[in-house]
Amino acid sequence: MTESKPMEFVRRAASSTWLMALVLALLLGVLVNWGAPLLGYVAGIGDHQVLSPQGIQWANPNAFVGDWFMEASPQPHWFFDIVTYLGALVGRISIAYFLFWCGGLIAFGFATAILARHWTPRTRWIAGVAFTLVASQTPWSIVGTGSPMISMALPAVTGGFLVYLFVAALITSRRMLTAILGPVVAIVHVQQGSVVLIILLVVLAIELIRDRRVDWTLLIGAGATAAFVIFGLVLRPVAANLSDFVEVCNTVIPYHCAAHTWAVTKIFGGIGLIALSALTVFFVARRERIFWLAGVALPGLGLLLGMLSDFFQIPVVGELAQATNVYRLAALVLPFGVWGILYPLLKPEWSRRYALIVGVWVVSFGLFLVDPSWYQVYAKNPVFLLGILVCAGFVVLGARYLGSRYSGEFITGIGALALGTLFVLMTAVGGQLIARPLTITFTPDAYIRQWGRSVERIVPVGEQLVAPPMSSWVKLATERGVVADCKDVPYGGTAWKQWNERLTDLGGVLQCVGDHPAQFGALDGPQLVALADKYKSHYIVLDGSAPDQITELQDLGWKKVVKPVGDITAVLMKSPDA
Repeated sequence: MTESKPMEFVRRAASSTWLMALVLALLLGVLVNWGAPLLGYVAGIGDHQVLSPQGIQWANPNAFVGDWFMEASPQPHWFFDIVTYLGALVGRISIAYFLFWCGGLIAFGFATAILARHWTPRTRWIAGVAFTLVASQTPWSIVGTGSPMISMALPAVTGGFLVYLFVAALITSRRMLTAILGPVVAIVHVQQGSVVLIILLVVLAIELIRDRRVDWTLLIGAGATAAFVIFGLVLRPVAANLSDFVEVCNTVIPYHCAAHTWAVTKIFGGIGLIALSALTVFFVARRERIFWLAGVALPGLGLLLGMLSDFFQIPVVGELAQATNVYRLAALVLPFGVWGILYPLLKPEWSRRYALIVGVWVVSFGLFLVDPSWYQVYAKNPVFLLGILVCAGFVVLGARYLGSRYSGEFITGIGALALGTLFVLMTAVGGQLIARPLTITFTPDAYIRQWGRSVERIVPVGEQLVAPPMSSWVKLATERGVVADCKDVPYGGTAWKQWNERLTDLGGVLQCVGDHPAQFGALDGPQLVALADKYKSHYIVLDGSAPDQITELQDLGWKKVVKPVGDITAVLMKSPDA
């Protein structure tokens, strides 16, 4: 019987890897935009306060003139500066960032599509959707590093998805794509590029020893990757020296790279994620195991050893793990940890081996769920835990007793899809998933934009602002340099020492860490004036909700020239000498 044209079109569309990639990218984009922690996709806040100024200054030479941090310790992501520059040059930085983020989503979609097609060919759509549902609800901080699931245009986000695609291409023997992606990753994020370079070198070495041959495609890819890694490190060194970076980790960003300061539940979460990623070996055909070993097992092992050596403060090794920021590997391990969550549901069997796998899965999944980074406390929710048992029971029993009526693949796929849906529903019920429209505006807070423009009109080009270090939004909003803040932290060298000196002048480094009070607010009028004189500043930003400092400066002849706007309580004080 001849197939009708509409049905033929549907069948071909369903078999299209690119269509599946785009659908999964769209699904992930919608779900992370609905995530509550950052109130959806955002731009012009958070890490953009560090990453955006250089590109903006290239497009507008009057912006940030004389800013100490930009001159002493420029951020390392040179390609993101180009993205920012091109967007700012045409007045469409919001669109440039949104497209950069979408590029990462497409990489995620394509990686998931080719793995689902390779590992679960008969239920690839169901498996791909289930994977996306679970992945979208994972924490935005994984073993100290930022997850690719963050709904922002960041090098670590897009780069993380590109690394996922790189490993997926390697495992599925797409060698040309693997070779192309190596340098692309290094361009987007130099640290992730170095990880990809190591993976390529390991694969080349294994094949040379085992097969006595060299894959010239991968070798050229490795060479190009190495070239961009070296270029990035020479152009923008990540850290002046390793001991300084360890000090930065321990004092300012312990949540990123100081595992010995973490709660033990966070360590358990990391161990669980790594163990789950190891379960994906059972997806992989024997002939592909070397690629899995290089792309999944080796990074997972490195992350595990580095995290534990830091947690137990093993001499030399623990500090080396911090200094090399081994926690970046978590972004690579995460997607394979999610595939590991789904493995027992997608590949059930009645055997002792499967029983052992399920035992490892139960322990590993449980450890991962106790990580305090989860926004929804799944591990303590009896409904969620019961739901997991129902999904697992449906798959195991359904495959055995309903196999005569339904295909086993259909039953396992539905079980995996049910688990993904359970994650999403529990997050929504917990108030952490809210349907909202997409807003791509750079600096979405209209009051911040208004206040910043007012300051920009008053403060001459080249002037520096004395501002509370915790108010790290001031610099980007005003396009004027600041003495120092808690967001622009150098990773070592002379700049690191200068930053400490400047923060000490501004009230102390501790105000940048944890729940310590904003010590800048304790400085009196004469101290603020002396601080402004030291850094040759004629303008001081103060919190309007603490009027004592304002009154003291006014008594010394300073004038309030920019008032609070809406819920932005900041005021700008101008020196009588300006």
